[in-house]
Amino acid sequence: VLELDIPQRDGAAVRAIRSTAPRSGWLVGRRGLVMRTDKSGLKWQPPSGTLPPLAAQFNWNSIAIVGSRIWIAGEPGSTFQCKLDSGAWAACTRCRRA
Repeated sequence: VLELDIPQRDGAAVRAIRSTAPRSGWLVGRRGLVMRTDKSGLKWQPPSGTLPPLAAQFNWNSIAIVGSRIWIAGEPGSTFQCKLDSGAWAACTRCRRA
């Protein structure tokens, strides 16, 4: 059994995990949980850049990664995106794949 070092927060259950490279990946979950790894999932840390404070109120259910962008989506009907090279997170009102 492989144990992952995912920091625990009260009620923050993991909902989705996506890999971006052989050793890198992202996970999202309830209560605003967003983490990344560059250690094959053995160690997780918060993403670089700061998510808007409002993001901690959402239950994230899915992740999409295309090129240098990541989108996270969840309840209640919320989507945020980040340009990975800058670490700049923003709420999506009209998400596009630029």
